[in-house]
Amino acid sequence: MERLYFFRKNDKQRKLLTGLALFAIAFFASLLTANNIWRTGISGTDSSVFLYIGKMITKGYIPYRDSFDHKGPLLYLINAVGYSISPQKGIWLVELGFLFGTVCCIYKIARLCTDNIKSLIVAGICIAQLADWFDGGNLTEEYAMLFIAYSLFVFLDFFQNQKITRARLILTGFSFMAVCFLRANMISVWVVFCLAVLCQCIAQRRFKDLGQFLLFFLIGAAVLALPIILWLAFHGAVGDFWESYITFNMMYTGNDGTIKNIIAGMVEFYKYPIVMLAFASGVFVFLKDRRKLDALYVCFLAITMVMMCMSGRTYLHYALILIPTFAYPLARIIESLRMDSIKRCNVALIGAAIMLILLCMGKYAYTMVKCKNYSAYETAILDLSRTIAENTDEGDKIIVNGNADIIYLLSDRDSYSKYSYQSPIGRISGEITESYYRDVKAKGAKIIVLRGDAENYEEMKELTENLGYVKIAGQNMGSNAESDCFYIYKLN
Repeated sequence: MERLYFFRKNDKQRKLLTGLALFAIAFFASLLTANNIWRTGISGTDSSVFLYIGKMITKGYIPYRDSFDHKGPLLYLINAVGYSISPQKGIWLVELGFLFGTVCCIYKIARLCTDNIKSLIVAGICIAQLADWFDGGNLTEEYAMLFIAYSLFVFLDFFQNQKITRARLILTGFSFMAVCFLRANMISVWVVFCLAVLCQCIAQRRFKDLGQFLLFFLIGAAVLALPIILWLAFHGAVGDFWESYITFNMMYTGNDGTIKNIIAGMVEFYKYPIVMLAFASGVFVFLKDRRKLDALYVCFLAITMVMMCMSGRTYLHYALILIPTFAYPLARIIESLRMDSIKRCNVALIGAAIMLILLCMGKYAYTMVKCKNYSAYETAILDLSRTIAENTDEGDKIIVNGNADIIYLLSDRDSYSKYSYQSPIGRISGEITESYYRDVKAKGAKIIVLRGDAENYEEMKELTENLGYVKIAGQNMGSNAESDCFYIYKLN
């Protein structure tokens, strides 16, 4: 098959230009982050929680024990690295690095099937879908994409070309554990393909190879798992880790993770054109070529969708883990159409692909421009945080009722309570609510911030005033309605 390169005569030039193109894709994708080079200090709701806990790690505090959240420990360590680089822009640099790694791995997956330029196009199409699902970035799925994409490339290269090395096995095991320590329901790539490797080795009686595969995979997993577990154990936080990450998440998933909700979630995500195109392409190339790998891949896509929706919730950022999985079927269908004679169905598919590219790029451009500007809510949060900083001293602690950890970050004040946010976790565990109210009643917070639209606003307002806190300021978030305001109460 003849390959098409930017420069045939100079492989170094081709690699350099390809690398620059991949970096450009990653850089433009990074501009979708809530906290990017255009904007200072703004993070999304979930992202603010992760970055706040990362900040606390840099100050010697331990997640789960000192600050509650129910994601994996690797997420907080990544945010601690970002905060250490720069409290405002560090996490954006970390995200840029992860996005660049993800784009490179998606490109490598596509290169298993097609040429250089088409692989770049596939990478662009996949990453453009961030415009719909990114949700401000700094989320578990964003970081998991890199580990999923790399492992997917290793598995596909193994089944297609029988290429495997010890380094790849170690990195695949490391990637598996990384995703386990981000959020465990994103491990479908290892569940499906490790089982496939096991079956193939048993069928071919390659027991020695199977043993080596398992050994180096486990070494890679241990390289990441042991330091984190020992770190938590040294600080007496293993029990808190188990309660938060395992026990609480079982309750969190159990509430809404019914079969009906899982199916409804899958239907919701199947509405996106790129999801339908990827599945249709996978089925098409399997029916055309009848390759076992293509059949396995279609099963992998289906299992990924089920595991992604197992919580019964349909937050758009859940679908980020699908982005690396699009590369293989899209590259296969592009190469299949190139090799075949042009037929009416092929013309229709090409037209659909072009329309998809234009749609993704249009959404991407619109979202990127939108991300450049502060919303009324974000402007109000900036003003509110300045007021808090002006009315407290460095070292004073505050409490923010509801879910707005961004206020801790922008005011540079720490939470007096272990539960820096209480919604929605308080609805799932009554113990969390009771512990939070004990912290409020202890009057250790110099300032308490109440949000007018919080479920417990009236109750907290009465409690705060009874404890001797006085309202010193209010900040509306776009209207003058009481439910659309933040209120600052200071201990008298």
